[in-house]
Amino acid sequence: MGIILWHTYYLAMDQLAKHISKVFARGAGKNVILFRHAESLGNYSGTIIGWTDCKLTINGRKQAHSLYPSLRDYIPKFNGIYSSDLIRAFDTANISLGFNHTNEIKHDKRLRELHFGDEEGRHYDSLPETEKEIINAFTYAPKNGETWPNVRTRCLEFFQTLRSPGTVSYTHLTLPTIYSV
Repeated sequence: MGIILWHTYYLAMDQLAKHISKVFARGAGKNVILFRHAESLGNYSGTIIGWTDCKLTINGRKQAHSLYPSLRDYIPKFNGIYSSDLIRAFDTANISLGFNHTNEIKHDKRLRELHFGDEEGRHYDSLPETEKEIINAFTYAPKNGETWPNVRTRCLEFFQTLRSPGTVSYTHLTLPTIYSV
């Protein structure tokens, strides 16, 4: 499976169209383009948000919009458009596709971020480094949340359901991280 991950925070739009054209040049097989959602209010505030639904910041909306020129010519070629059901991923998808494909975007809960359970809402940026290391470790198991192996299982289930090349998915940083483990 070929995967292109495009992190909307670190935009290099001149390269995006080139990478997308490579996906379609590969032809057969599962080729997926993953977009990490644009900046959300939770990201901006340095908060652990996981499954907490929060909107994009104004800057995040600009980031999502900046994807459109590189995507415009390829949108008709996409064989599936998926998004996490959380608003920050869906809005990134909707804005980056020019608001013309809202009904084509399939929501899928398997594309969600890790559920941080009781940790959601905590201010991550102010945590001691040792606690950040625990949260970022693949052995992390938050109370009333889910483990990284749980996330990996649901992400792999999502990838296994894809049947055609040229799928684009709007997700969270969790999905590509788990898939590469």
